[in-house]
Amino acid sequence: MKVSIIILHYKNVQDTFDCLRSIGKQIFNNDYIEVILVDNDEKSSLNDHISELEKLLKKITILTPTNNLGFAKGINLGLKKALEDKKTDYFLILNNDTVLPGDTLIKLIANDADIVSPVLKFKSAKGEWVYDYGGKINWWTGRTTHVESANKPINQSTNNPISFDLDYVSGCCMMVKRKVLETIGLLDERFFFYFEDVDFCLRAGKKGFKIRVDIDTVICHKLGSSIGRWSKRAIMYNLISNFKFIRKNLGVRQVTGLIYLFLLTLKIIYNRMVKHI
Repeated sequence: MKVSIIILHYKNVQDTFDCLRSIGKQIFNNDYIEVILVDNDEKSSLNDHISELEKLLKKITILTPTNNLGFAKGINLGLKKALEDKKTDYFLILNNDTVLPGDTLIKLIANDADIVSPVLKFKSAKGEWVYDYGGKINWWTGRTTHVESANKPINQSTNNPISFDLDYVSGCCMMVKRKVLETIGLLDERFFFYFEDVDFCLRAGKKGFKIRVDIDTVICHKLGSSIGRWSKRAIMYNLISNFKFIRKNLGVRQVTGLIYLFLLTLKIIYNRMVKHI
């Protein structure tokens, strides 16, 4: 049983090191862990740190595209490399700004879902911890919402588990079985950043694959540390990808979705230019 972990590096080398350090501390046998780092930051090179990286992990490969490929295309580059090894059963898509407890891999693999994510723990703007349990799609607007709570997840072994009817889990940390990739293919590269995970889970769900959040597994996510969660670039990528998602997946309801997106864009422009929010 081999796990290939695909990490997209973009800025913040320290975040990547913290992430890799947590992978190196997994109680899962490190002989069966392969890490593929896609260096998406054209202004720096992880190859400059290769000796330090090799001290953290036994098997690490660095892929260096000549320019920033975006999230979907960058992850796909790593997935294609990982799929070459037929012994690899599980593929973990992972953000570089995450830190994994030592039992993360074992728990995700033990979950019988075809696509599984841990609960994501992050700090709110007020500095309070928030727990993210996956997401839902509004099929009239084409927008997504995360199921979030200030409460820690209940341990399934001692209490009734929290259960949600989910449409997707976050690509921030997503364990995918080989059969899913072989059936539906890779991430849709038309999404440069945002909505690629939503689209991927939607395609998998249509093929009958089970998608789940493992309530017993919680990881820390620094949330948007590479470009900023509410930066102008992040908002731009979100709106563009949302447009592509609506056009691809909403069918006859894309009319309401596009109207909503247009009004949302006007609201954002107004808040930024007039109210300076």
